[in-house]
Amino acid sequence: MTCLNNCSKDQYYLVFCNDNYNGYKYIPNSDIYTCQRENMEEYYKAGCDICKNAFDCCADNISDCCKRTGTPYPTSPPTSQPTLLCGKGEDIHYFQESDMCHFLETRNTDITTMFDKSMMCCSSKRNECCLVKTKEILIGSGCFVLFVILCLYKRFNQDSRKVVPDTQPSIKKDMNHNKILPV
Repeated sequence: MTCLNNCSKDQYYLVFCNDNYNGYKYIPNSDIYTCQRENMEEYYKAGCDICKNAFDCCADNISDCCKRTGTPYPTSPPTSQPTLLCGKGEDIHYFQESDMCHFLETRNTDITTMFDKSMMCCSSKRNECCLVKTKEILIGSGCFVLFVILCLYKRFNQDSRKVVPDTQPSIKKDMNHNKILPV
């Protein structure tokens, strides 16, 4: 979970500062409330060095989480600006592993991005980020109902085909009671 406590502004989780943007280095803004989680290895793969720099931030805007250093990079040209998942003015919300899409849901790929143990979404409403798999639910329910109907049919159909044993006792033919007629 987050390391932010008593944050009265918006909370932004697992934020990265662009190391080299427009020729300047960006670092976490020390003027606002930021903190780094102790369990970062649970969220990112072991080989991800830049992931170790992710932090949580309490700010009015996500761009306030990072600040530009005064010294520009002298030798490297600026990199291109990353594309935004969300449009301008839209808040980014992070869902941890327990809040991510479940078995009967699928991720809305238009507004979400997945990380190892978290999901980033452009909507604060979970039902917009994780869509219910209605087609799969209907097919599964239909198959279950069909299975129950077939089981009931088989059960009641077996009762009508049972062979009923003859309940009358068998009569032995006694030869002494037979009369022989003359020819």
